[in-house]
Amino acid sequence: MTEEGKTVEPEATTATTTETTAETTAAATTETTTAATTAATYEIAEPSPCVRKISIHVSKDALAGKVNENFTELSKTVQEPGFRKGKIPRKLLEKKYLTEVRRNSRMDLVRDAFDKAKKEISVDIYRENDVDDSVFEQDDDELKLEVEVEIVPKFDLPAYKGVEVEQEKAEVSEENIANVLKGIRSKEGTIETVDEKIDDEHTFITDLKYFIDDKEHAVEENASCTLAGDHPMGLHLHELWAEALRGKGSGDEVEIPMSKKLVSDHDKDASGGKLVVKIYEVKKRIAPEVDEAWLKENDFENLDEFKEQIRKELTFRAEEAQKSKVSRDVFAKLLDQCQFELPPSVMEADKKDFLHHELFHKHDHAHGHEGHEHDHDMDDHSLDDVSEEKKQKAEAKYLEALSERVRDLREPFLVDAIAKDARIFATEEDVSREISALSYLWGISPQQTVEVVTSRGMIPMLRESCRKRKVMEFLREKAKISTVDSAKESKSEG
Repeated sequence: MTEEGKTVEPEATTATTTETTAETTAAATTETTTAATTAATYEIAEPSPCVRKISIHVSKDALAGKVNENFTELSKTVQEPGFRKGKIPRKLLEKKYLTEVRRNSRMDLVRDAFDKAKKEISVDIYRENDVDDSVFEQDDDELKLEVEVEIVPKFDLPAYKGVEVEQEKAEVSEENIANVLKGIRSKEGTIETVDEKIDDEHTFITDLKYFIDDKEHAVEENASCTLAGDHPMGLHLHELWAEALRGKGSGDEVEIPMSKKLVSDHDKDASGGKLVVKIYEVKKRIAPEVDEAWLKENDFENLDEFKEQIRKELTFRAEEAQKSKVSRDVFAKLLDQCQFELPPSVMEADKKDFLHHELFHKHDHAHGHEGHEHDHDMDDHSLDDVSEEKKQKAEAKYLEALSERVRDLREPFLVDAIAKDARIFATEEDVSREISALSYLWGISPQQTVEVVTSRGMIPMLRESCRKRKVMEFLREKAKISTVDSAKESKSEG
């Protein structure tokens, strides 16, 4: 081609390409800017090992960008008389929906930032505080807030395989067998009146009269009592009851003095009282004789055969008890190696449980740890109603018991860590077996049991119980167990 006819296509192509690239870059820049301005920023702080504080900032530009984005989406769905969908003027939409869109935009930005922050934390969340919805009602151009989340404690998992433990040889003595035989005979015995002094095995018939400041307050006739039943007429006499009546007999009358504290539930102004107990009859369960007829009733030919069956059952129970003890001993050794801080909510709930037990429920429960999952919503008591002196005493006792309680509170976290590391799970079959056991225990059908445990929200608890049992069995199977003779050990210690 001549010079005049030289083609210019390459230049045109280059120009077009350059222009297209510029447009693409501009579009990309615009998209990046829009994305940046419609996102809240956040920072994560670590005030303590189990706490992460998330500080979220919704800037004016981010809020404006999100509002614009939400109005764009709204215009595609809302309908207004006289306008086609997607053609409604922005000013009309703002007039009707501005407050709602701004609130939802704040909510979207905060929750999106919160979710991103939780992913960045990259550890298991134990508990998170909900964002108070009232913050989204504040019609400000900027929004700043802090949200705390608690994380599952992080700790070095001890080597849980090959832990060395000892177990005692499962042995059954003749005395053990004799006691079981005595218990079987006693259950099949008959209750008869006896001329004996009152002891733990007796029931006695009495008239009870309760006096407050020498005035008769209540009477109960023909009451059937035992020494273990230390709450006659609802009175919490505890050891006073058994001390006063042990060794007494038919025809005796016993007067039990009662302090001002013991009668305060019935009369807070009283100086004291007494309980008068008139004993009319002493009864005892008389066991049947071990003769040929009785043995045949129990499907045994002779006493030796009966004793051998008892020995087998006691040996089985002893072996099962040793298995459980080995599992506990292994777990205890592992727990001793775990020193980690607990989430604040765990400690707060435990302290509240302890104080409530110490201040309000001490009369009704045996001393010791209460369950850590006490339902405070079911409790009508309030710590605000307790004097400062009592609260201080209870808190001092809590501090004394704190070390042991913290150790107990670490248990579920260690179980969880072992289960995850060893890939131990509670299957649906495990849960079904647990439900079958409850069905037998409660005396209702499996279907009824399912309905009960489901309505009470017990399924997660059953699943955790199954998993813990499997973890304990796993630890025992992997342990190095040496068997010792308990009798020889006792002699060597002596």
